[in-house]
Amino acid sequence: MSSHAYTNLLQHLHRAQPALPLETIQSALAFHIANHSLVPTPLAATAITSPLFLSYPFTLSRLQTLSNSFRHAIHLKFTLLSGPRFSFFERSISAHLAQWTKELIKGLQGGNPLLRLAAASGILLGLEDLRTQAQANSLDVDSNSSDLASQDPVPNATRAKVEDEVVIAFAEVMDQEGVGREWESEFQQIALLSNSVQVDAPADQIPSPSISLPTLSLILAAQSLPLVASSKLKALPLTALSQILTSCITEAFNEVV
Repeated sequence: MSSHAYTNLLQHLHRAQPALPLETIQSALAFHIANHSLVPTPLAATAITSPLFLSYPFTLSRLQTLSNSFRHAIHLKFTLLSGPRFSFFERSISAHLAQWTKELIKGLQGGNPLLRLAAASGILLGLEDLRTQAQANSLDVDSNSSDLASQDPVPNATRAKVEDEVVIAFAEVMDQEGVGREWESEFQQIALLSNSVQVDAPADQIPSPSISLPTLSLILAAQSLPLVASSKLKALPLTALSQILTSCITEAFNEVV
């Protein structure tokens, strides 16, 4: 792995308007999260606090880039762990993945709730991908086979921690942004900032039309909350959640009109 490539990635993360397409940064970030070191915590923390993702206005394209980076990193790490083992006494793939994922989650602590929601959603989606693939593979092998492909690579305790992070981040978004007039004020501020983008910026770097923070959080939550244990969803404040939904529906109708 090239240290120059890693340094180049860091440089782009620290630019609010990077010179590379988001798809390229997404691939590079996923690769380095999975490959850079035994502990992914520092790079995860760098990503969610970087100007690229933290700069206003938040856009769906950048949030999805962040989410997909973590999701693809899960796939890449599992592929690496599934390679040849050099010692009989090495920990299992499941144990390695569990520890690595815990370190990944640590990197999200203290970050912006919306970015944490995006990253945690990506991690949960990646773990779900592995579980789904393992279940599909189990149908293709003999029931007495010890093939690793037939085993669930996602430890339940690890998945539970990721689910907790998704729920907590979403709850913090609701608490931080509030409802009603507070959200309206925040949305107006973001819209104003989005209108200040220089017209001579590269076309693929100009932020898409502003989507309110409640709507962005709901889009991310809609991708990951269905994968969370129903008992944990009870922790979300129903009143605040209903107000978010109402706010987003109203916003959508106002845009149509």
